[in-house]
Amino acid sequence: MGKRKLIFVVSLIMSCLSIDFSYAQDPTFTQFYSNPMYLNPAFAGTANCPKLHLNIRDQWPNIPGSFVTTSFSLDQNIPSINSGYGIQAVYDRAGEGILNYSQVSGIYAKSFKINRKFSVSGGAQVTVNHKFLDRSKLVFGDQITSSGGVVFQSAEDPNINDNATFVDFGLGAILFSERFYLGAAFHHINKPSDTFFSSYSVSGVVVEGVSKVPVKTTIHGGANIPTNGNVRKGIIGDSPYITAGFVYQQQGAADQMNLGLSLTNKSLSGGLWYRMNSENSDAVMMILGYSIDQYIIGYSYDYTVSELSNATGGAHEISLRIQLPCKVKPKKLQPILCPKF
Repeated sequence: MGKRKLIFVVSLIMSCLSIDFSYAQDPTFTQFYSNPMYLNPAFAGTANCPKLHLNIRDQWPNIPGSFVTTSFSLDQNIPSINSGYGIQAVYDRAGEGILNYSQVSGIYAKSFKINRKFSVSGGAQVTVNHKFLDRSKLVFGDQITSSGGVVFQSAEDPNINDNATFVDFGLGAILFSERFYLGAAFHHINKPSDTFFSSYSVSGVVVEGVSKVPVKTTIHGGANIPTNGNVRKGIIGDSPYITAGFVYQQQGAADQMNLGLSLTNKSLSGGLWYRMNSENSDAVMMILGYSIDQYIIGYSYDYTVSELSNATGGAHEISLRIQLPCKVKPKKLQPILCPKF
């Protein structure tokens, strides 16, 4: 085991097993609007026709044990009641399979037309989460030699479980027109416990293991600016349009702000986003999208600009959206226009 790999594994173990001093954060995606229900459950059914999304993200590929996250979602509109429903599955693999996280969600959203221009959609989701810890891959201090190698048999017998399963809930809402959209979402609102410890001892006192998942708050919005001269009329149609957007997320002690611009036409999209947190800059994100018939393919690369440097390899992400045919007449509410990635 190389030194970099050893450091990564030890750091991962410490972060996974901490109870009272740290909190886990959800996996994140660069192509937010190619994974809309993961961003906000209120997106379910807002595209009128059913759609399928697949996202694969490889974060820090140059470091052994990188974080690989896969997301799949399918949603369907119910025109007769201006509603939508969806299912979503997410799988996250970290540290060469030391820590594995999966979730399956059921989502429902209801839309209302406020006036001729604006509509609102509210959504709710129920998620079953499962974490699995591969104890055979854990490395303890008594296994490490003075030269940094791992050769000894460990005498440690930590009081930890291999699995943790919990249920949580999320809510979201979006206010939108053809030109503007503003949304908010709140995940893990019941603050479930996801600890691997059933109990642990502090100074001889047995304490039940509890590790609350903090609420994740998301605020996002943007404006579509037509390039066909109809700025005052607000007409987008099939003409190219520029989108200026932002996504802010906060969970526990972690936060991030994403700001970006994109250009979208009938078949191509391109954008440049910037991500930072309250302490420093994080990454510049370059995104491309291409659509053909009912398929939209996206690719993004996160170029790290923080002190981590780009020696980590940044992050690669691929997305696929398949617009399925409508079986019934679409609802009268206009769909939410987002970049095609």
